[in-house]
Amino acid sequence: VLAYSGDTQTCAALVELARGADAALFEASFPRDRPCAGHLTALEAGEIAARAGARRLVLAHFYPEWGERDPAAEAAETFGPGVVAAADLSCVKI
Repeated sequence: VLAYSGDTQTCAALVELARGADAALFEASFPRDRPCAGHLTALEAGEIAARAGARRLVLAHFYPEWGERDPAAEAAETFGPGVVAAADLSCVKI
């Protein structure tokens, strides 16, 4: 099962969407120190995927505010290991 989010923010419906998913593919547009309404931070994406019990987390849709920082490392603080920061043309086996 793949759970996929577009632009969103933290909500109970997203947790339910990803409940028990093999992989959650969530946008993580901004780092935690630059939150923006209507978008998740990587920390929030990790928290939601963890609450849902998703087995893996794939992050996408990064804004320039990330700079050289690693979204996967931020999400791992709340999700744990198994976070992938997608890049253009990357492939992730599920």
